[in-house]
Amino acid sequence: MCREGGADPMRFGICNDPSEFGLESLYGLWFARGNMLRDFASLNKVETVPYLIRLARGYDWKEWRLEGTDDSTLTEDDLSLLDKAAKLSLDPDNNFKEIRVLYDGNLELQPPANNLKQGYRLLATRDLK
Repeated sequence: MCREGGADPMRFGICNDPSEFGLESLYGLWFARGNMLRDFASLNKVETVPYLIRLARGYDWKEWRLEGTDDSTLTEDDLSLLDKAAKLSLDPDNNFKEIRVLYDGNLELQPPANNLKQGYRLLATRDLK
């Protein structure tokens, strides 16, 4: 949607002060891309830790390359894969089989273990002691 000019990427983001998290902005195409990737993972029953929770705890998303990289470093293959995932996500009920095949066949779309919500629950439980 954003890459095709159908939406302004600066309309996607969070109104928190980005400097609290060591960032210049919490808006833009990178933010929309991250949300799409997390949504795509959730369509495959993989729940990730919310973005600001990870930042507040001092974690980053760099281990998940497509999530944590600069827009300028994405290759044409990366963009093609992201576009395909985004397009399939627009109609998950009718595209479920294709979503599963794309997700299972592309490690780049799969978050690393330290980005999974299960790990967050363990950390939260440990922090309460």
